[in-house]
Amino acid sequence: MKKLVCVLLSIAIGMFPIFSQSTKIIIDAGHPGASISEHLYGTFFEEINHAGEGGLYGELIANRDFEGNRLPEGMIRNRNFIISPMGWKHYYPQPDSLANWQLVCTNGAKASVKQTSINPLNLNNPMSAQINIERLGKGEAGIKNKGYWGIPLRKGEKYNLSFYARANAKFKGDLRVSLLDKQGKEVAGKEIAGIAGEWKKFSCQLTSSETDYNGSLLISGLSTGTFWLDIVSMFPENTFLNSPQGLRKDLAKKIAALKPGFLRFPGGCIVEGATLANRVRWENTIGDIAQRPGHWVLWNYHSTDGLGFQEFLQFCEDIHAPAMYVINVGMSCQFRKSEVVDTTQLQPYIHEVMNALEYALGPVTSKWGYERAKNGHPKPFNLKYVEIGNENFGSVYQQHYNYFYKAIKAKYPQITTIACTDPGMREVFKHSDLAKIKEPIQTIDEHFYESPDFFYKNATRYDSYDRKGPKVYVGEYAVKKWDNSLKGNLEAALAEAAFKTGFERNADIVRLSSLAPTFVNDHDRTWNPDLITYNNHQSFGSPSYQVEKLFSNNIPDNVLPERVENSGYKINPPEKGIGMVGFSNPTAYCQYKDVTINMGNASFTNKQLFDTTSLNKRNTNGWIVDRHFLNLDFSPQFIKQTKTIGWNNFILSLKVKADTLDDIDAFSIRFYSTQSKTYYQWNIGQWGRFNWLLWHDKKGYESYFGQQPGHVKAGRWYNVKIQVKDDSIFCWLDNRLIHHVKMPQKVTPGIFSCAGVNTNGVIILKVINPTSTSRFIPVDIQHSTYNYSNAHVEVLSGNPEDSNSFAQPLKIAPASFNIKIPGNLFKYQFLPYSVTVIRLIPLQH
Repeated sequence: MKKLVCVLLSIAIGMFPIFSQSTKIIIDAGHPGASISEHLYGTFFEEINHAGEGGLYGELIANRDFEGNRLPEGMIRNRNFIISPMGWKHYYPQPDSLANWQLVCTNGAKASVKQTSINPLNLNNPMSAQINIERLGKGEAGIKNKGYWGIPLRKGEKYNLSFYARANAKFKGDLRVSLLDKQGKEVAGKEIAGIAGEWKKFSCQLTSSETDYNGSLLISGLSTGTFWLDIVSMFPENTFLNSPQGLRKDLAKKIAALKPGFLRFPGGCIVEGATLANRVRWENTIGDIAQRPGHWVLWNYHSTDGLGFQEFLQFCEDIHAPAMYVINVGMSCQFRKSEVVDTTQLQPYIHEVMNALEYALGPVTSKWGYERAKNGHPKPFNLKYVEIGNENFGSVYQQHYNYFYKAIKAKYPQITTIACTDPGMREVFKHSDLAKIKEPIQTIDEHFYESPDFFYKNATRYDSYDRKGPKVYVGEYAVKKWDNSLKGNLEAALAEAAFKTGFERNADIVRLSSLAPTFVNDHDRTWNPDLITYNNHQSFGSPSYQVEKLFSNNIPDNVLPERVENSGYKINPPEKGIGMVGFSNPTAYCQYKDVTINMGNASFTNKQLFDTTSLNKRNTNGWIVDRHFLNLDFSPQFIKQTKTIGWNNFILSLKVKADTLDDIDAFSIRFYSTQSKTYYQWNIGQWGRFNWLLWHDKKGYESYFGQQPGHVKAGRWYNVKIQVKDDSIFCWLDNRLIHHVKMPQKVTPGIFSCAGVNTNGVIILKVINPTSTSRFIPVDIQHSTYNYSNAHVEVLSGNPEDSNSFAQPLKIAPASFNIKIPGNLFKYQFLPYSVTVIRLIPLQH
């Protein structure tokens, strides 16, 4: 690291000058602008990717409550699927009745184990494990739990174990609890006496004599007979702030290091639930863990809800971050065939929200304030923000918003409320988008999972927002590949950094932001990329995490007007290409037939268009596409003719029918590709509500445009027509024009920057150089009452495809150093593919 800093320092002061004569950064230090919110950069939490269970929550025992195979709330089962009341269907093989638990019998011992609901510990947790020991001999019999992909044991560390147990009259002995290494050798153990006929809680502390990250917990009986176990829980003593039943230390510290302006919880789609019965019920997530029923999270696993409402609020307090609570508004997830409550039946849902706010904010003399005090926190928590819904949209949501807003503001006027916008929205927000909301909108939440190109283009998005409209919370955003292959790299972090410069430059309206998701267990990568990756004993931050930390740790008090002259940013004309025909249906069963292409004065049908292999893929009903992609190859004769005619103006026509549909995808038709391997696709009826166009580049990034509302029905044929004329695209469905749009213009990124000043005169300049060239750029501080001669620099750079990993957790991380500058006009060399933060320190008057 010392060598790297020396190299960076010599580059910064110009030992290897590569001049960029035309580019210049000009800062107007004499006219500070809007204040920049100290809460601008926050953290988003959702139970996804085992973010809590097997992640931030310090619990080491998986399926501690023996409820992991419970039928998801509000669902019915049909073979290997679960089905919601509204018809959403999800693949869900029945989990094992004792998931994560294993019967152990050694040296001739004979025993059996089963899940049972007889004589439960309580009604919230009706299931327990029944272990019947028929014979012991010289062996042992019991059940073993390996935790979340292994229990991490460290030599000399203490582990606090608790469990409930009871036994029948035939069981005369004790229980032995053991920590085992990977080979099954005991590295800690104790005998527990007093097992009797009624449920009783037992606790002990175990100290591991070895380090093994593939450990397990064994609870064995020392007598024949039957005993029962429930709520088997074990935490390391070494948790964040050494809190009992606390958070995993390394993960919590990584969040604290971000100095987040707020913590948003509990999600995310789980707020809505796959059904209304499946939504997060805050009152089920407080108090004794033995009384928490847990629930199925729609990211496909069971949560004990040990990381509940109280724990989130406490974590916010511990890291000095206000809480942002996301509420359900009587609607289940709209991406999963939403279940909706009529406005006349909303009161229980409003009551649920108001109780939660009373728990967080109410005096101890109130019902729920008293419960908070009983749970160890008499003082109210700092719950500052409430988001009314998550990714909700449409007229029903807007009507519901009015009811919740009025109730919240009537009792808690100090709370800042946030309204949802359509997560598919890409156009600049207009108040007419939420026309049925009659109550005030303080803040809107916008979500973007997009390509680097999108974020470079939208670095200026908020420059044109209506200053009389609501404030903006960019609640979820990240560079993402929708094939889930991107796990985070510098290329993504640079584009996100360029986007962030627009937040600070427009600090008068952009008040809050949070990248998403935050956590991913490396064994459950349901959603990529994420900020923090971990296994059971290691963790690292992605390049995006490192950039977020640079921004969140360097927030100025006020924005300064600044500009980059000749930044190198360039908008490129659409690339010319050729037609193609491909069908993609990841979740639907569709048929395509009667394909025709018109070019010039010629018309070509199936047999003239495609080669023999493609034609042979048909049956009597055309081409069948069942949850996969099918590309049709043109015949050599047709390709030869297109070279004469050209692809500047062509029309693709066909018929399509879906025999089955769900709410995710309907018809997807690929129709145009370029030499750089970018292709264009029309998605019809996607998410059950959209028609939109999409481009997909050779790196696997996607971006959609031309969004229009619309849906399709299963069981009927639709006539599809797509015309490409020069750089314009026209799309018709059943002879109705849906789209008339220009092909997107991709960009060549240049230098992006933003500047601000603290009350002590320190100027904070952030510069992003996403190009392959080192740029030696003058920085001109104008109209300042201060003179500057020293600066502290933090710079992060590397190759675009570089990522961090368990082996190299800091491959992409900032280096820092101090430099001398000649005054208020100086030159600095910005490395290729870099994010640089310069703190300019004034001479004291």
